[in-house]
Parts: sequence; C-alpha cells; structure tokens
Amino acid sequence: MSEIIREELQQGVEIEGETEEYAFDLNLFFSVKANGDFVYEESVDRFLEALTSQEKFPFSTPELRAELKHTFWLLNRVDSAKALAKKLKAHPIFGEYEIVLAAGDGKLSEEEETKKAYDKVRDAIDHNDKTITLSVGQLTTGITVPEWTAVLTQAFQEYFPWDKFCHIRFQAVLHCRDS
Repeated sequence: MSEIIREELQQGVEIEGETEEYAFDLNLFFSVKANGDFVYEESVDRFLEALTSQEKFPFSTPELRAELKHTFWLLNRVDSAKALAKKLKAHPIFGEYEIVLAAGDGKLSEEEETKKAYDKVRDAIDHNDKTITLSVGQLTTGITVPEWTAVLTQAFQEYFPWDKFCHIRFQAVLHCRDS
C-alpha cells in the first residue's frame, strides 16, 4: 500500500460523531480552493513525490521516466488541472517536463497566448524531450498523438463516458505499433 494514504486509512474519518473507515476519492483529493490552491496541498505534494520515488510507481526511476517521455493526464475539473500544472512545473522531477495545459482556456496566466490544445501539444512535443499534457476532456476524441506513451486518469465513469476513456487509453498503445 502506498504511504500516501496509509495514515488516512488507519485514522478513519469522523462523520456526525462516529468514526467511519476512510474511503479515498481522487476527485476530492484534487479539489481546489477559491484561490486556486489545492485543498489538500500537502497530500498532493506527497502524491507527486510518491509517483517519482516509491518503488513500482510510474515515474520512480530514470528508466521508467525514459519510457514515459510524453504522457496524457486526465482530470475532471479545470481548476484542478491548472493547480496541478503549477505544481508539476515547480516539482524537481516533473519540472523537467514541458507541462501543456489543455483545459479551459489553456492559460496559467493572463500573459499567455491562447492556442488550440492540439497545436500546443504538437509544438511542445516537437520542441521538448518530455511533456505532460493535462486535460479535462480536450484531446480525448478525434485526434491521435502517437508520442503519448501513457494515460494517467482521475476522471472516473461518473464524470467521463466510458467510450472516451477507451479512446484515450488506446492513444497510449498506438506508439507500440511502429516500434
């Protein structure tokens, strides 16, 4: 079990005076306050650290990171994608990746130029060795990005239709066809 939630599981959660077993919810985990920061800032930091350091996690070794040069991460809210983009850019490992925000207006600041999501992804891949694309639904149908080698998702069926999920999952295996 991941160290990320071990403490939470042991403590449980108090609801109306009774302690209930803890149930992990990624949508709640990535929720954002009105100021744009994560509600569970420290936990998100620990999650990102686990992805890059704990054994068998996808970005935990240089060899695994070499296999995951261009990835697509699907979230369920634009504010979560924007907050995660800022976190990834500041992270010691993920900061080595070009972070592409393909959610909402696609901008992290007012100074940024608005571009179509697909054009941003193609430009990032063409000019960077490693990219992470964050989306809330853009780029999930009607396009192909053969460089994507993995899809990370926190958007489950109640938020994202199964057929779209299957389509984006298929994206990550297309690159194998030419290998």
